[in-house]
Amino acid sequence: MLATKSNLRVLASSHSSIEFQKWAMRYGNAGNLYADQRTPALPYYAIDNGKFIAWKDNRRWNSDRFLMTCDYYCDREIKPQWIVVPDEVADRAWTITNWYLWETKLRDRYPGIPLAFAVQNDMGIECVPKTADVIFVGGTFDWKWKTMPMWCKNFPRVHIARVNSWQRLWYCQELGAESCDGTGWFKGVEERHDLHLFLAIQAGMIHGLDGLDLGGLSYQSRLQILARFTECRKPWTYYEEPLFRSLRR
Repeated sequence: MLATKSNLRVLASSHSSIEFQKWAMRYGNAGNLYADQRTPALPYYAIDNGKFIAWKDNRRWNSDRFLMTCDYYCDREIKPQWIVVPDEVADRAWTITNWYLWETKLRDRYPGIPLAFAVQNDMGIECVPKTADVIFVGGTFDWKWKTMPMWCKNFPRVHIARVNSWQRLWYCQELGAESCDGTGWFKGVEERHDLHLFLAIQAGMIHGLDGLDLGGLSYQSRLQILARFTECRKPWTYYEEPLFRSLRR
């Protein structure tokens, strides 16, 4: 089954500010990705295994803590959308081996919860276990963006890790990825504005954008569109807005 183009859901890692919660309620297609125990602020969330964080911080990964985290979320009334099966950062062979070591344990312990397989450098579609429910695209920066079209073309559910820019959001959307995560959306004003505008456009709150290269819009243009939208606070169209006409010239 091939991926079909639909709205991209943005998981802002564990960020749960009131501002983000309001966007999620108003626009939808937002959620969280947790690697530790938090009180879920939004109904859509998934569980990361924490392997990359441990690897980046040069500390040992704790399998018991991972299972405790999974227990914590899977015991809640609103269950996680999926769990990333423990992989091995920068190790193709052990990542594949880990799937078979963990899959049965996780499916028995958390029945009905989809499992995500983390793909990384040197993997092809033949490496993906047939029982994987979601493809979680990790790997190095260049490899991930080079191979992403292949994953989205061949699998119906694809999640892209570490997406933190306006242009990359639209690239994920164009290829038909189901979701992405990123830790950088609330680190600065520009990033926050971009996420707000992206969610509003996907929710159909801003009309008349057909034909525009949304991923190629300058930040100044994006800021103008967002400012006009937030001031108006209702759906509006290109036909009412000189700004869109100027962008099309």
